[in-house]
Amino acid sequence: MNRVVTLAIAGIISCTAWGQNVSTYAGSPQGSTNPIVNSPSSLKLQNPVGIAFDGMGRMWSSEEMGHVIRLFYTDGKVYARSGTPGAAGYANGSGPIARYTMPAHIAIDANGNIYVADAGNHVIRKIDAFSSLGNAQLTNTLAGNGNQGHNDGPGSNAQFHTPYGIAVDNNGNVYVADKGSHVIRKITPAGNVTTLAGQPNQAGNADGSGNAAKFNYPVDIIHSGGDLYVADSWNRAIRKITTSGQVTTVTTLSGGLLLQAIERDGSGNFYAAIDCRIFKYDGTNATLLAGGQFGNDCGHIDGPTTTAKFNKIYDLELEGSYLYVVERQENSDSDYVRRINLVTTTVETLPLSQKVTIYPNPASDQVHILLPTHIDNAHYEIWNIFGKQMDRGPLPNTNTRVDLSDFTPGIYFLKIYGNDQQLLLKLRVQ
Repeated sequence: MNRVVTLAIAGIISCTAWGQNVSTYAGSPQGSTNPIVNSPSSLKLQNPVGIAFDGMGRMWSSEEMGHVIRLFYTDGKVYARSGTPGAAGYANGSGPIARYTMPAHIAIDANGNIYVADAGNHVIRKIDAFSSLGNAQLTNTLAGNGNQGHNDGPGSNAQFHTPYGIAVDNNGNVYVADKGSHVIRKITPAGNVTTLAGQPNQAGNADGSGNAAKFNYPVDIIHSGGDLYVADSWNRAIRKITTSGQVTTVTTLSGGLLLQAIERDGSGNFYAAIDCRIFKYDGTNATLLAGGQFGNDCGHIDGPTTTAKFNKIYDLELEGSYLYVVERQENSDSDYVRRINLVTTTVETLPLSQKVTIYPNPASDQVHILLPTHIDNAHYEIWNIFGKQMDRGPLPNTNTRVDLSDFTPGIYFLKIYGNDQQLLLKLRVQ
């Protein structure tokens, strides 16, 4: 684990050590379900399932019983962008004209187009990319005809059975965890559907190529590093699928009943939600990241990961230094989006001969980072207070200048890496 090195350099910087704290980002049982809600904390979520970020720091969410797709916008408000809250149905069209029935997971491509696993209608929907609040986004059906079943083919000739998980690759191909049929489907940008892996309507647990593999209610799917990874729910397994359809088991997890959601970071670590708990799998060992000590130890408690609790978890999504968590307490109005600060808690003070200096602070157009000569392979990252990475780069010299001319005034966090250590500093831009 990396170490957070917190230093105090008199007159130059103010330092803060951040921990793996769990906080509530969105949701209130007493909140509003209106098409426009003033803040995430005043939104009453109606059985949320999926969340996704669009590359511009904006979060999108789906509500299974709200039958709507919402946008958490940069002005602090939450907007219903596709569908009408509480109105189930099946209709294409712009903005509130569109209708969904129990939408599940969502995914966003490189161009900002949004894909929805419309589970209750047994179809896959596509929402045009967001341009502005004044322009309604058009929703169409990418594949499926609204009838439950399993059939490959173009567009409306295809059939799905409760599609639940969804992912998209860099070429615009969409992948679906077709939960009711126990298979993984592939949809080309033109809408042609094929079965990539699994035997239709045959639950099981087997690795292999194509239809030789078996799944047992796959519910979540992600695209990472050129491959697909599936949360194979009833098998409590993370499965890997290559683009050719070869299926292998990454790991099988214990500690609960159902594996509901997975995520993977840039270092290859997996995050997996089983019931009310979140585990981290580093390729060798699985450790409890957050949640109660036992599988049935559920609840809603913010704070350090060692004491925080969750109710049933439906989705995990990484954005910046945060892991966002979709949580539901069944048969109640207690639905939330939580988030975990993933910055490590270990703190160590180095000798003065190894200190790092930044100046000026506050800064305006630029900041200088002074490193001792013995720190090898050093680099920096700058994050805003919302957990979005703003800049990163190498630190090849003992005195490196970082351009801040495009930064808006405010507080940022400067992270410096080197010698298997990590330093977190507060940086003010004025």
